[in-house]
Amino acid sequence: MKTKILKATAAMLAILFAACGNHAADTATADTTSAQPQELQPGVTIYTVNDSLQVVALQDVANEMSRDLFVGSFDDSLLLQLMPAASTPSAINTFMALTPKRTILFDAGLGPQAGGSLLQKLEALGRTPADVDAVCLTHLHGDHIGGLLTDGQATFPNATLYLSITEDTACTPTGSLARMADLWAQVRQAYNGRVVTFADSANLFDGLAQTIPAPGHTPGHTLFLVGNCLLAGDIIHAQDLQLEHPDFCARYDQDPRTAVVTRKHILALANQKGYIFCDAHCYNPFITL
Repeated sequence: MKTKILKATAAMLAILFAACGNHAADTATADTTSAQPQELQPGVTIYTVNDSLQVVALQDVANEMSRDLFVGSFDDSLLLQLMPAASTPSAINTFMALTPKRTILFDAGLGPQAGGSLLQKLEALGRTPADVDAVCLTHLHGDHIGGLLTDGQATFPNATLYLSITEDTACTPTGSLARMADLWAQVRQAYNGRVVTFADSANLFDGLAQTIPAPGHTPGHTLFLVGNCLLAGDIIHAQDLQLEHPDFCARYDQDPRTAVVTRKHILALANQKGYIFCDAHCYNPFITL
C-alpha cells in the first residue's frame, strides 16, 4: 500500500512540476540575463534577473547541520563516509524580490530575539521593514516565521502574508503542525486581515511569483519561482550532502518518504529548466545545478 501511495505521489508531483516548469520556463528564457550574483556585503547577495527584477539573498544566520540529523534516514555507513565530521556548513536564508513597484520578502528568518540578522541585512539594501509590502512563506517552521514578529507586533507593518492553505490548515492545535500553532496564531493576530492563502499552483503579483507545491518537509511546503530563481524553502538542509545524495533526510522532514520524492523532482526540474536553485539552508544561496 505504501508503495502505491508513493508512486501516486510521484506521479502527482511530476504532473504539477511539469506544468509549473513549462509555464515559467518561457518567462525565464525571455526575461533573464546572464548576470552573475554579486555580494554586496557578507550575507547579502544580489542577482539581477532583468532590468526590472532583482532577487536578493539575505542570510539570517550562518550555522551548521549536525550529522546526527540524518542518521537512520538512508544509509548510515555511506553517511559516515560523506560526512566524516560531526557537522556540515549550513545557513538560514531569506530571499527578496525587488521591482520598481514591489518589495517582496520570502520567509522571515528566526527574528532578532533568536539571533537573526535579517533587519540589519535590509539596512544594507537601503530598505526598512515598512518598505516590505508582501511576505511569501514557504512553510511555518519557526526559523521561517519567527522574524515576522518583534515584541509581539508585526515586524513588517505594511506587509500582507501569503502561504499555502494546506500549511495554514495544518498549523492548528489539532493539525500536524500543532507545535507551531501558538506562534502562528500570534502572527495571524499581529497581521490581522493581511493573510492570504492559496491552493496548489498559483500566480502571485501579476505573475511575478509562481507557487509550486512541494510536500514532505511539511504538508503545505511551497516553492516560489521568481524569474529563473527557484526559491526552494527546505528542499535541502545540508548542501554538501543532499544535492548529490537526495535520499538522505534531516529529521526536520515531517514525511521523509514524500520529502525524498519531492527533493528528487525539484532538483531534476531545476537542472532541466536551468533554474538557479535558492534554498533556505544552503550556504551558497544561488546554485546552478
